[in-house]
Amino acid sequence: MKTALECRVEAVNLANSYANEFYPKLVEVFTPFVGKKIYKQDGNLIKKIEYLVNNLNLPKTINAFIYKPLTTFSLYYIVKICISNNGIAHYHKKYFYIGEVQDGVLTKTYEKKEYKTDYNAKEVEQARLEYQEAKRLAREAESKFFLFGEYD
Repeated sequence: MKTALECRVEAVNLANSYANEFYPKLVEVFTPFVGKKIYKQDGNLIKKIEYLVNNLNLPKTINAFIYKPLTTFSLYYIVKICISNNGIAHYHKKYFYIGEVQDGVLTKTYEKKEYKTDYNAKEVEQARLEYQEAKRLAREAESKFFLFGEYD
């Protein structure tokens, strides 16, 4: 049986993997529409773009789901991952931005960003320990001046 942390790490790695896979495909769909209106009045994508995005076959299962929130202010997608372990579900959402939108017009697409997919529980545990030690040292340092405040 996996620990809760191992499940969260698996969910993050899987979400990042999906983002890495589908980001370039989505940018390829949207790039020809830079400088053009991409949203209908109701906030949904125009039919031509919606058709192209549907052809990407974005995952839509209970364990992995990629969707675009209903908004006209920006262009981003969300990967939602569910890892089940011993009857407990562990969720993670990864937001990845495709481009900038102004007044419904796509003004630019972003450069590809590679998301890390090889996190492991041991490195997270080590980072947590380092963080706890840094907090302890910060509290110790603060105790030396707290009567006087941090700023003048």
